[in-house]
Amino acid sequence: MKTNRKNDTALYYTMLEQTKTSPDNVFALGCKNFFRGLKVIDDGDYEEGIKAISATFELYQKLGLEDMYRKQVTILQDILSTRLQESSRQRRV
Repeated sequence: MKTNRKNDTALYYTMLEQTKTSPDNVFALGCKNFFRGLKVIDDGDYEEGIKAISATFELYQKLGLEDMYRKQVTILQDILSTRLQESSRQRRV
């Protein structure tokens, strides 16, 4: 997603949706929900994507999963920063 390779990103999202996850596997469910939120952002709905990701982050904090929270916040910040830079470049052209 960060490199803007739409075909690769679509393949990864398809694989993610097809991956079976146990309902009691908080780590796997959290990751899936986080990446679903990223997909919503990638599809252009930033507000809904951020809402979905925020709900996942709230769960992490309630469960004390600070390491997961920090890692995914870093991923989100990196992607949003890249998108902002791309958007700025497009406006200048």
